[in-house]
Amino acid sequence: MLDLRQGTYRVLDKVASDFWVVATAADHQTSSLLALAGKYGVAEDRILADYAAFVKTCLQQDLLEPAGEGQAVVAPAQSARQAQPNSLLALQSMIATAWLLSWRGFGTTYQRYSAMPRGTAAAANADEHLDRFCRAENFFVARRAPDDCLLRSLSLFRYLNQTGVLAVHVIGVRRFPFGAHAWVEVDGEPMQQLHVHGYAPLAWM
Repeated sequence: MLDLRQGTYRVLDKVASDFWVVATAADHQTSSLLALAGKYGVAEDRILADYAAFVKTCLQQDLLEPAGEGQAVVAPAQSARQAQPNSLLALQSMIATAWLLSWRGFGTTYQRYSAMPRGTAAAANADEHLDRFCRAENFFVARRAPDDCLLRSLSLFRYLNQTGVLAVHVIGVRRFPFGAHAWVEVDGEPMQQLHVHGYAPLAWM
């Protein structure tokens, strides 16, 4: 890999080379990862975790960047195994959100997410998507986890809307004791973060 900005080059090992091909492909990422699990004889959860770590490192070193506003780091593939693509999409949402907050700041991230296409579905399948999101969190360790409500809520907001669920992101404050909190609501009910009593909403998107 030749880096023209720094005048350096990197040599990827076999696994990293396979991950690079998957990360930069236009489609079929999920089926490719499942194939890699079989190729290397490891569990699918291990492949997802290792792939997430690889993409996160590439983002931090400016070797990759999110594909565009409202999109995942890599486009989610469609598969008959619906749970797996959604878990991968949730993981990509966390990686992309963490990268944007770290390198572009809250203002730019919030502006981009407010312009994202919104879901249209009711909350009928929101709990199922939330369960997949929580499982995907096991493969992504945030710097301030589990207290980083902004990263978690923005990631969940992005993920739910990408899966077609109409979700609303809320930021609120509490006067005494003073505190700020961010959470996601579907049909007016908070998702994941249930302790929002006493917080006055200041911003919705």
